[in-house]
Amino acid sequence: TAVAIDITERSTVFARFNALLNGVSLDARQGDLYAPVAGERFDCIVAHPPYVPAVNNRFIFRDGGVDGEEISSAILAQAAAFLDTGGVLQCTCLVTARRGAPVLERVRTMFREAADQLDLIVLANGTGDRYSTFVRELLKAAPADVGPIVDQLRYFQSLGVERSELVTIVARRHGAERPGISVYSARTALTDWPALRWALDVHAWMAAGPRMLEPFMALRPRLSPHVAFDLTYTSAPETDEVWRQGTASFRTVYPLQSQMSGTGADAAFLGGLDGGLTFREILARLKAEGSLPAELPESEFAVTMGDLFRLGFIETDGFPFPGRSVGNTPHTVPTA
Repeated sequence: TAVAIDITERSTVFARFNALLNGVSLDARQGDLYAPVAGERFDCIVAHPPYVPAVNNRFIFRDGGVDGEEISSAILAQAAAFLDTGGVLQCTCLVTARRGAPVLERVRTMFREAADQLDLIVLANGTGDRYSTFVRELLKAAPADVGPIVDQLRYFQSLGVERSELVTIVARRHGAERPGISVYSARTALTDWPALRWALDVHAWMAAGPRMLEPFMALRPRLSPHVAFDLTYTSAPETDEVWRQGTASFRTVYPLQSQMSGTGADAAFLGGLDGGLTFREILARLKAEGSLPAELPESEFAVTMGDLFRLGFIETDGFPFPGRSVGNTPHTVPTA
């Protein structure tokens, strides 16, 4: 069952018309934002609101207020009240990064008092320098339009706007007694809903805190098939080495795009993760070999392994990557 909402009569009529042409069951309602569905809840809310900054809104399908965020922020502010537990909001829009307030932080605050009810992933689709856009607009503007453009530029400066980012916001109402998690990543060609669901499940599971230590240490990790290890060398012709090792890093594009620095030893360790041992057994082996202190607590080891897990450099028997490895079956979230 789908409900479509638009503030204009024309769009509402066309939605009904297209549904009839395509044999789709659609309840198209006219109204402002959530007003036509007051008191209802949904499993999924999808929005692609107008987000072009405009001093004077001329086109209702395009202009999103003086900073471009007027309609987007109104959609996010009320979203939790219209989502069932486990329900997901997806909204693609333009968000500005401002002095001291990156995009992820700004999106989180747009949910207002309901922010902790939602787990959040912000996918970056592209970044733009808003001030270059102002210059282009000024160069083609008629004399009468120069003043409003300059006013808008000054307003952006007063807000501390540093850049604009086209993002896709994915938020899931978790229904738990905990703060919401926040993740920022770039969209890649492999980004899909199963990958996002995996990331939401993993971050939410890890957010449960100390009570997850026991089930986490019982998981069996294996190296992700999507990881690349990049190692650079710089020339040193006047030394005995000739080549001197430079930077080393790991990167992956699935389930989400991630990158971290590392060493050859880290690469050797990750390469040895084949799913045969649990985290607890791996820790015991490293202590027996003398690679780690015998007194190292499980909780400290779990923090480091948890970071690798959340970033997608390793998968486990409890959280296999969706449809791409470890049995090709949907994962079942382990419980404490």
